[in-house]
Amino acid sequence: MVERYWPGVCDADVDALAVRLRAAAGRLAAQGEPIRYLGSVLLVGDDVVQCRFESDDADAVVWLNERAGAQFDRLLSARAYPA
Repeated sequence: MVERYWPGVCDADVDALAVRLRAAAGRLAAQGEPIRYLGSVLLVGDDVVQCRFESDDADAVVWLNERAGAQFDRLLSARAYPA
């Protein structure tokens, strides 16, 4: 998961970011890198966007975000659990 502090972020910004992240993930996957973009969460009022990825390689997550032009503040290792 990556965390972005993004002052003034709105839904349209997150939607546009998702398009770029999906495209970058697709390019990496086509090159044989097992990585997927799983979606984002906008923390309304905090100007924070958290984006989830599935990958065993933190460097691939960094590379994907760089290629998508998506700067971030923190890279976090996380596990998701079903509801």
